[in-house]
Amino acid sequence: MRQATFIAVFVLLLAATSLCARGEIVNGSFEDSPDLNGWTIVTGTPAVRASFQEVVNEVLVHDFEPVEGEQFSYLNVSTFAFMTPLTQAASAFEQEFSAGVGDELAFDYYAFGKTFSLPPSGATSNATVLLTNLSTNDSTALVDRNMIYDTGFDDWVAVSHTFAAAADYRLTIRVGVTASSLAFPPADAQATLGIDNVRLIAASLLSDLTGNGFVDFQDLTVLLANWNQDVTVQEGNLVDPLTTPVNFQDLTVLLADWTGPSPAASPSGEGQLAAAVPEPSALLLGLIGMLGLLGFGRRRVTYRPH
Repeated sequence: MRQATFIAVFVLLLAATSLCARGEIVNGSFEDSPDLNGWTIVTGTPAVRASFQEVVNEVLVHDFEPVEGEQFSYLNVSTFAFMTPLTQAASAFEQEFSAGVGDELAFDYYAFGKTFSLPPSGATSNATVLLTNLSTNDSTALVDRNMIYDTGFDDWVAVSHTFAAAADYRLTIRVGVTASSLAFPPADAQATLGIDNVRLIAASLLSDLTGNGFVDFQDLTVLLANWNQDVTVQEGNLVDPLTTPVNFQDLTVLLADWTGPSPAASPSGEGQLAAAVPEPSALLLGLIGMLGLLGFGRRRVTYRPH
C-alpha cells in the first residue's frame, strides 16, 4: 500500500504541474487604470476614450459609444506630403496570451480613413488586426482594411476567430498611413480605428462539470465527492465511465483543463483572477489532504496475536 501511495502522489504531482489559469486577455474592455494596462505600445500614441464623433460639413457621420463598459481603445494617425518622396505615420499596440484548441477570440471594431492624392502623388490608409502564432510565427489578418475614403461604419463590427492549435499568440492592433508628393498637388491621408471588448472565450470543456464555462474548485469538488465510485461523466468519471470508477486518470484530465474561477467569482473581478487561483504547490497539498479524507492511501493495520 505504501508503494501505491507513493505512485499516487507522483501522478498527482505531474498533474499539478499543469495547474494554472488559462492565459486570459488582460484589460480587453480598456477599463483599467492606467490606460492600456496589460497592452504593450509598439509605436505612436494609442489612447482610450469614452466616445467618438466626427462631423463633416456640419453633418454627424460617425458616432460611437463603447460596446462594453465606459471606454474603448482609439487609434488615429494622419500625414501630409508636399514636394517630399514619402511621409508616413503609424500607431499600434499588442498583447500576448495563450489559447487552446477550440477557444475563440472575439472583439468589436470600427475603422475609417481618407486619402487625397493625384498622380504623380500617392497616399494610403490602412487598419489591421493581426494574430500571430508565436510557435510558428504564422500570422492571420483578422482585420485588413485599405481605405481611400471609407465612411461605411455606422456601427461596431463583430469579429471572431476559433483557434485550431494550442499555442501562445500575439494580437497586434495597428493603423498606418503614407503619403508622397514630388509635385503639386500635395497628398495627405488619415486612418482611425476603434476597438473594444477583446475577449478569449474558452471552448466547451469536458471537465466543466458545473456548466459555468470554467474548470475550477466547484468541478474539483464534484469529482472528489464521487472518488472511486461508478458514476457518469457529468459526475466526474471523465475517461472511462463504463468500466472504471472515478480515479487519478479523471483527476489528471480535470487538472489539464483547469482555467481557474470566473472573474465574477474573484474578490475584485478580472483584475484579481490570478490572485484567486492558488499556486500548484498549495493546491497539491490540499488535494492530498482531501484524498486522505476520502480514504485514499490509508494504512492498513494488522493485529497479530501474542
